[in-house]
Amino acid sequence: MSSRWAMRSFLIPVSLLLIVVSALGPHRSAEAQQPEPMRVIVHIVRAGETVDDISAQYQTPAATIMQANSLNRGDAVRTGQRILVPVAVGQLPYGTIEQTTLGLAQSLDELALVLGIPLLDLARHNGAVNPTAGVTGQAVDVPPRPQTTLGGDITAQAAPLWREAFRSNLSPYTLALDNALSDPFRTVPGQIVRVPGDQPARPLVREPWTGLTLSPPVLEQGRSTVLQATTNRPGTLTVTFLDTVWPSYSDGTTHTALIPLGRYTEPGIYPLTVVFTADDGTSSTFEQPVIVYDGRYAVERLFIPEDIAAVLSDEALVEQELAYVRGLMTTFSEEQYWEPGAYWLLPSPAVLTSAYGVTRDYNDGRLTQFHTGTDLGARAGTPIYAPVSGVVVATADLQVRGLSTILYHGRGVFTGYWHQQAILVEPNQSVTAGEQIGIMGNTGLSTAAHVHWELRILGVPVDPMQWVRQPFP
Repeated sequence: MSSRWAMRSFLIPVSLLLIVVSALGPHRSAEAQQPEPMRVIVHIVRAGETVDDISAQYQTPAATIMQANSLNRGDAVRTGQRILVPVAVGQLPYGTIEQTTLGLAQSLDELALVLGIPLLDLARHNGAVNPTAGVTGQAVDVPPRPQTTLGGDITAQAAPLWREAFRSNLSPYTLALDNALSDPFRTVPGQIVRVPGDQPARPLVREPWTGLTLSPPVLEQGRSTVLQATTNRPGTLTVTFLDTVWPSYSDGTTHTALIPLGRYTEPGIYPLTVVFTADDGTSSTFEQPVIVYDGRYAVERLFIPEDIAAVLSDEALVEQELAYVRGLMTTFSEEQYWEPGAYWLLPSPAVLTSAYGVTRDYNDGRLTQFHTGTDLGARAGTPIYAPVSGVVVATADLQVRGLSTILYHGRGVFTGYWHQQAILVEPNQSVTAGEQIGIMGNTGLSTAAHVHWELRILGVPVDPMQWVRQPFP
């Protein structure tokens, strides 16, 4: 589970990418020609696009784009990749000032109404064939639009209330509820309707749903995502994605499901189905396609001693130990030991030496493995801490993983700590965030002192560093 010392940077998925305005050129004398103001926009790469295509679209030299993104000639850009493009203000093509990501329960026509942009303009600019269908995670270019002011009273005309709701960036059902109206699709001409100000965008869904979100909305291989739903009455939720039913937990009208995406989930578009069953037995179904993007994982080429390579090549031994670990990290219960919305701690004050998800090529291709966790390297004897509260599931001395500890944090989330020098906890013991649970070592199949930190959701290994960078409910 160890590696040569190597560092890799991480990217945090975002759902909304806005243009970053750079400073104007250097000040010159009145006699000198003023430089043309420049902007740097963020372009989301579409399927099949190349640097030359992006260069032609924005009239920016390909060399400038490559320099801004540290690309070399011949480097391919990936679908969904964020590319910085320096553009003169006068050359900005229509519709590229802002980009956003289509969220859950959104379609292009609804987004057009929310943003106050003609649907045909939005559809034409994004090459949309069917603007009524939306794919969660889809990158959408937003053309310039007039400024709108939220808040105040409006007088309903012959047009239905839902149009006013969309213009104000509100759910029509929320607007109807705020005005004690029974039907947001029917209003009386001349009726006074109050529009609340400074309200965030809400999912455009119908009852019993009052909200549906994915966080982050851009799904990638090897990452975790959270589906949250709110309903106007209590009940339970069933979530089906990637041909798997994921357990959810409900607190009255708030429902949450953690969904792990395996490292080798094939990038593509997959159906997401969410079924709400109310306590009275009635049910409602929401369906929408969701994009899964490539996780952009690197390849590590490592050279290890022959005795270690021989053990790693013993498929029966490796599978037996993996089955033991997986069997301890697959259960689900509704209790939650970590504080909702809190960032997790790093388990050790160490250096990241090998990231989750990399493909490890040992001894010139003699053996290839996928790295299921994150390696943190430091001197032997460095403390290992619990990143959040939990319960010790098991401790063991394993041939591959060395001295190992597994913690359970509730709701199907487990963490593992391999290659320790000493274990300081016992099975069934409760631990708190920041409590020392072990000492870093070099046991098992390891070539240097480090801790291999692994996070599994219902047995699926995902990137633990995402939980350090993103709070989970």
